[in-house]
Amino acid sequence: MSDRHIAILSQGIVAHDGRLRKHARALANANYRVTVVGRRALDGQEPNEPFEVVYLQQDRPDFMWPWWGRPSVWRPVRGVVNRTYTQVRLDFHWRALITSSELTDIGYALKPDVVVASDLYALKSAGLVSQRLDVPLVFDSYEFFEGYFDNHYAQREANRLLKKWVPRASALLSPCPLKPLGNLYARARREIVIANSAPWEEVTPTALHEPIRLLSQSGIRRASGELLMVQAMQYLRDKATLTVQGRSVDPAYLAEIEDTIARHGLEDVVTLTGAFDPSEGVRCANAFDIGTVTRPSPLSRNNDIARPNRFYNYLNAGLACAVGNTTGFRTFSGMDEFGILLDTTSPETIARDLRPLLENPEQIAHMKYRAKELYRPHTWEEQERKLLALYAEMFASESASAA
Repeated sequence: MSDRHIAILSQGIVAHDGRLRKHARALANANYRVTVVGRRALDGQEPNEPFEVVYLQQDRPDFMWPWWGRPSVWRPVRGVVNRTYTQVRLDFHWRALITSSELTDIGYALKPDVVVASDLYALKSAGLVSQRLDVPLVFDSYEFFEGYFDNHYAQREANRLLKKWVPRASALLSPCPLKPLGNLYARARREIVIANSAPWEEVTPTALHEPIRLLSQSGIRRASGELLMVQAMQYLRDKATLTVQGRSVDPAYLAEIEDTIARHGLEDVVTLTGAFDPSEGVRCANAFDIGTVTRPSPLSRNNDIARPNRFYNYLNAGLACAVGNTTGFRTFSGMDEFGILLDTTSPETIARDLRPLLENPEQIAHMKYRAKELYRPHTWEEQERKLLALYAEMFASESASAA
């Protein structure tokens, strides 16, 4: 093992952060010593990985009424206090989240040769460690954090962090190009795009099915737009079926989807399969014809430029794609060869844009094979190569400077 030590700092749950684990695993398998600092899952789940994990002990603050404040006589007082505390708590949580003395102290004690902020919430701690130890800082910005937060206070603090630390980072890692899009990201010295893609799978695009099989593969949440696609199926039931694969992270939203299926009699057209193993995402998708991404409008700036992981699963599995007309998809090379862009304003516009493709099976079959071919430059193997090249160059440069 190399004596080069890389510390990856995070405020998130290590077991749930696929991007962090994938990067750490690649570096550990390249014989770097890698230590990840983050939070333990509530269910105690621990990843079995080739890198060391150090868990944060501090929990996020919470407000609890003492026993004397719980009787109903205090209800009006509790209402006023809770409304006031909501904003105070939000501000306090945010400041606690970005200013973790525990995370900073652990990072400093590790004495790494490179320190990585795996998200915005670890950027201040990683920056302070980098500054104190005089070692390179890498910022993995898995989201576009300019204009990301609805809360003004949170966005103001985010902007301060980006303004201070992005120019000092030796490298900015991002899942899609961010530097050309933002005033604060434009200050980055260097950006390396590392897509959230999957390893190449030796699967062959399947023959077209009858009826055509549509797939929506994602964690079921309102921002993912599964409900829009389900509602569109009432206009497409004569041409296709829809399967929604994924774990629900919003029970109320899932209930709304189930109610829509029952109300419109879509039980024979729409299937909800529940959670799947993310490592099997490509093989789960291979049995379908068209992969869909129908995030509802209006989109946040982040969702407009981002390409979700499922999009890469669709390409890898050999699926034609029907996706929202967003900046991220419009600028993807070869998009018109394997997919179409949808107006996701309403279920009616989705059905209107998708029907011509469903009525052209020869085009779908061609798109399926082109999708698999065009995925090659975007495989995780290619992303890993860029990641390892970055660190090899950083350490080579450091050795040359020392000499």
